[in-house]
Amino acid sequence: MLINVLRERLQGLPRRAALGRGAGRRALLFRVKARMSEVELREFVHALLHQPPAGAIWMIPVDRARLQGRYRVVDMVEQRGELVAHVLVETLDELEWRSKSGISRFTWKREGGVGRLEGELSERALAKLISIIGLERVEAKFVGEVERAGGRGATAG
Repeated sequence: MLINVLRERLQGLPRRAALGRGAGRRALLFRVKARMSEVELREFVHALLHQPPAGAIWMIPVDRARLQGRYRVVDMVEQRGELVAHVLVETLDELEWRSKSGISRFTWKREGGVGRLEGELSERALAKLISIIGLERVEAKFVGEVERAGGRGATAG
């Protein structure tokens, strides 16, 4: 599985984390840097929302993400208890993202023709990123474990 390959390749990973996925109550947290295009970013955002890419439309959670650039909001819908904007993006300069659990957060900024993603991702979000852009374009460092809260949110572990 991709996550096992990831665990083997990253340095500083605790032995117990490398043995298996864990009980699901704890998340492994990684500091991540990656170069990716705007198209790859849209695919990653949709993967985080558990949605297939919707053509040229971006799905952006209103309370958890912030866009900078030239874009137009086409529609607003309620999805899984949160307000999601359907956005038609002309050019994206920056995207700030926070996961619903609060564990993962990142910023993507345009640098020339591509952009740079920097932030902290859970192992699940990191596995999704790697499946989209490939392991060779991702720089990740293990920073610790985070306790997943019973409902939403997370506490340091």
